[in-house]
Amino acid sequence: SFLHVSGYPDPEVVWLKDDELLELQEECVKVDYEEDGSCTLILQNVSPHHSGLYSCKATNALGEAL
Repeated sequence: SFLHVSGYPDPEVVWLKDDELLELQEECVKVDYEEDGSCTLILQNVSPHHSGLYSCKATNALGEAL
């Protein structure tokens, strides 16, 4: 999954799976954030327990976007 996030002040970006914070400690989950606002979620070697609805939430002092 790829998206572009921008805002001022810079937003905090988190990934969710089924509305729960995504566990980034799993070896198959990789998240890349670039200074230009590009955000990428990569899932490798997945199994059925990885199925679900993935989303991204960006939050700053002015609000949030999902």
